[in-house]
Amino acid sequence: MILFRAVLLDVAFLGGAAEHQIGFDIEATSEHPRNSKGAFVTLKSGRLRFLDTQFYGGAHDTSPARIVAVHPEDGGATWSRKPRVVVENLGHENVMSISLLRLHGGAIGLFYLAKNS
Repeated sequence: MILFRAVLLDVAFLGGAAEHQIGFDIEATSEHPRNSKGAFVTLKSGRLRFLDTQFYGGAHDTSPARIVAVHPEDGGATWSRKPRVVVENLGHENVMSISLLRLHGGAIGLFYLAKNS
């Protein structure tokens, strides 16, 4: 079984020891045998979002996958269990390898790989 674990880090200062807590685990299922390569972002409102790659139809790097998002209602203690699709599979194989970056104007850039072969 493939398990994907999201960990929230709290670093008090640069170079300091990081304390962490497990945010949530995403268990593999027969419908979604693999979840991987996720990224956190803090919205302007202060709410968190977590985006990850949700595989379906197999657990290999060439299996179909989409990018989904989950969010907590309480700062990270409990997370939504029904992911929302952010990017459907646009590649011939899948979409994966998510990166998020807050841009100069405040918008959040979502970067990912569309795997065609």
